[in-house]
Amino acid sequence: MATSKKWELPTIWDKIAHHISAFYMVGTVAGILIFQVILSPLRLVSLKLYRFLESAAVQWGMICYTIFNIYTGGRRFELVLSGDDIRKYNTENALVFSNHTCTIDWVINLHFACKFWSARKVRFFMKREHLKLPVIGYAAYLHDMIFLKRNDTAADKKTISSKLDSLRSTNSPLWLWLYPEGTYITPSRVATLKKVQEYAKKNNYPVLHNVLTPRVGAFQLCLTPENRKHFDSVIDITMAFPEPYKTKLGESLQPTMVETQKMMFGESPLDIHYHVRRYDVKDIPKSEEGMSKWLHARFEEKEKLLEHFAKNGEFVHDKDSYKFYEPFYFYLIFWLTSIMGVLLIPLVVKYFPKTFVICFALLNIVISIVRYYDGLQGQQKIKKN
Repeated sequence: MATSKKWELPTIWDKIAHHISAFYMVGTVAGILIFQVILSPLRLVSLKLYRFLESAAVQWGMICYTIFNIYTGGRRFELVLSGDDIRKYNTENALVFSNHTCTIDWVINLHFACKFWSARKVRFFMKREHLKLPVIGYAAYLHDMIFLKRNDTAADKKTISSKLDSLRSTNSPLWLWLYPEGTYITPSRVATLKKVQEYAKKNNYPVLHNVLTPRVGAFQLCLTPENRKHFDSVIDITMAFPEPYKTKLGESLQPTMVETQKMMFGESPLDIHYHVRRYDVKDIPKSEEGMSKWLHARFEEKEKLLEHFAKNGEFVHDKDSYKFYEPFYFYLIFWLTSIMGVLLIPLVVKYFPKTFVICFALLNIVISIVRYYDGLQGQQKIKKN
């Protein structure tokens, strides 16, 4: 059985560390956005070249952010992997779906993809309202994230097909990431959990306690006859956090932007467990009813996997899992970028002081919005043992 780590409430230093880490993250996104804006006229000339260069910038940004957190200790993640070896299928275009655990699982999943040189090809489904988010929303749009209305199936179907056709036309690598549950559960959202469980009972689905009954609509739209040609495989990911986080929905929080910031040097990183299953897209049923049954079966499997994890602290026996660390050249990219940044910032301050002040203020506003949004999720703090 894996040894669980003990985590305490964040101190003032942890919160300062979080702010530094968040500032670096938002600053990285802002840097990517500036690069995207500079490149945007290229979309009119060669969309394929634009996407190649822009995707490289996204991968670069995630590499720098990942290594930055390793050196500082802020939001340090170590991935414990089991199931199918994702490294064998890294060159495939895939429809990826996973359980939706918390506010920051999209960041964690980008870290996961980054280690396999695949952050550049991740596209998430996002609510259309997220376009309004300063910096992050704009950067997501220019990275071809798919924004859905969610209350207009016809419009969403057209949006998905159009975006997939566009990505295919430029031969752009793709991991299209889907959260079929549609939301996540915290202790203050148990009413939502009960509604979903009542829906499951009413429709003769198993009542689940570690995941929500999946919504099948977006999954079916992605795998219509005209859309499934864009994918080589479907990748099913189940993720879980060690103690004191609980797998059973509504029993405890999952990591938030602040709670994971045990910053100081020497602090153990947080292990995040990923169980991966890979399916050839040709083996996925083609009828809507068949796809629905198939996806529900996968979430019933997730339920059992998470029950096993809750009892044993691991998805499979340690000898059947492995950790994947960042390759050496990630560190080289980080240090070269950092040195360039140290050299450029004084020049910007000297020659464009107003621009620097405005950008600095904007980044802090964005960070405050993110932290406020984090608080709205009803997340409760971890109690000391």
